Amino acid sequence: MTTVADRPTDSGPGSGPDGSGPVGVSFTTVTGDLPAPGGDRLVLVVALAGSALLGDGQPLVPGRWALLDPARPGTPTADAAFRALCVSFPRDRVEPRGEPLTGVAGTAFDAGPGLAGYVCDTLRHLDAHRLAMGPHAAVAVRHAVDLVGVLLRSTAGAEPASHCDLLDRIKAYVEAHLGDPDLAPAGIAAAHFVSARHLHNLFAGTGTSAAAWIRARRVEMCRRDLADASLADVPAAAIGSRWGFRGPSHFGQVFKRATGLTPAAYREASSSSSRS
Repeated sequence: MTTVADRPTDSGPGSGPDGSGPVGVSFTTVTGDLPAPGGDRLVLVVALAGSALLGDGQPLVPGRWALLDPARPGTPTADAAFRALCVSFPRDRVEPRGEPLTGVAGTAFDAGPGLAGYVCDTLRHLDAHRLAMGPHAAVAVRHAVDLVGVLLRSTAGAEPASHCDLLDRIKAYVEAHLGDPDLAPAGIAAAHFVSARHLHNLFAGTGTSAAAWIRARRVEMCRRDLADASLADVPAAAIGSRWGFRGPSHFGQVFKRATGLTPAAYREASSSSSRS
């Protein structure tokens, strides 16, 4: 029997970054069972006590995490003492433009030192304290799910472990600081006690640069918010500022170069598409 703690879904008033609408994320604590994801949603499970078996027989125990996907066959089972934090979110929050996450769902991964431990600790802390955060909770939840996306994409990427751990930590740091207009490669390198050259080499191995990756992530976050009907009353310039662009002109130039449309035109096109 599943027991769900009183952790309501983040929807309704105060849910968006400006209190305007839902973010589509829910936190639940379950005991004795695992939830079955429904529709086009994924569930990240952080084991807290007891044990469970995933569909292929892999054990899920404290110190490990797993992703549940309705598209993956197999039914997980759990013992009566099993307890876990489950974070449910729409698939498109972590699979931008339909890029699938391969090799992640249905597998138990360690939540030890590195990105996985950081993300799981962040989710536990957020679950414990977000009800006391008031209007800031929705922003914290959005950032947490963005970090989950980094974790899932990096796990699917299967990069070499030594470089992967550092690069993942750097990417998580960038995601958490995208709103800072002063975020730059030199400061990122200093925060991780590496040289700017080493930072450059880490990103070069992925076919991009640190500056280009920061810019791309900012544009992606702005695309998401501009297409969000619940944020329709938030000025495009405010969305750009929220994600670290220094002013409307800078935001407009970078966004149009990346998408071929101005922010206003992109928002209108997204709105028309959702109405059709």
